[in-house]
Amino acid sequence: MTFRPRHSNRHTRNHHGDHARQARPRVSYRSTKALVRLVGPAWAKQMLFTGDHLSADQAQRIGLLNEIVGTDDLDARVRGLATTISSRAQNTVRSSKVIIDKILDNTGEDDTVIGLYADGYASDDYAEGVAAFLAKRQPQFE
Repeated sequence: MTFRPRHSNRHTRNHHGDHARQARPRVSYRSTKALVRLVGPAWAKQMLFTGDHLSADQAQRIGLLNEIVGTDDLDARVRGLATTISSRAQNTVRSSKVIIDKILDNTGEDDTVIGLYADGYASDDYAEGVAAFLAKRQPQFE
């Protein structure tokens, strides 16, 4: 089970003209673990035991989706998120992903995490972020 992207379009139709549904992919230990982390054990059990399909509203409510976007707005919303993320300090974006994954895996604060924080605070991007905040302007990350 892959749970990306976390945006859905409730009006998408498949090639038969029916409302699109996500098919249940092959389940593995890794995908089940990810599902439990995303929605909690109660919803994971219900989904796996019943095989029931979820509506976009249900998926958002239990944490499988961040937001639901209308058909006409989906491309613009994805571009907007990509633009926002690409305008941020990329070292911070990459480090945040690694740190969040380690938190979810319960690996704890190891040397990698400590190094990522240290590198972040020592970076030009951190200095630019602080300077921009103090000057009340948007940061210009490289």
